[in-house]
Amino acid sequence: MALVNVKLQPEDVERVRALRESGVSLSGIVRAAIRAEYDRRVRPSATRRPSQVVAALLASIPAGPRARTGPPASDRRAVRAYVVAKLKRRHP
Repeated sequence: MALVNVKLQPEDVERVRALRESGVSLSGIVRAAIRAEYDRRVRPSATRRPSQVVAALLASIPAGPRARTGPPASDRRAVRAYVVAKLKRRHP
């Protein structure tokens, strides 16, 4: 098993001291944090459901003042009518 040394800020040292005094196993906390970060960053997205991948992508994109307007993309006829109306307004 490998040993990892980590430099801590003074406030983190106080937190570690308090955790040790209350009987918390720091090695368990570190192992859980490493596993969670690995699952979040390294695990291939192929193991995640496509809906989870899309949801994560959409959550990472901020909705600014130019938020999407118009009909839902799943309504083919409404989208066609929306595009036709937009083109007519631009080109009289």
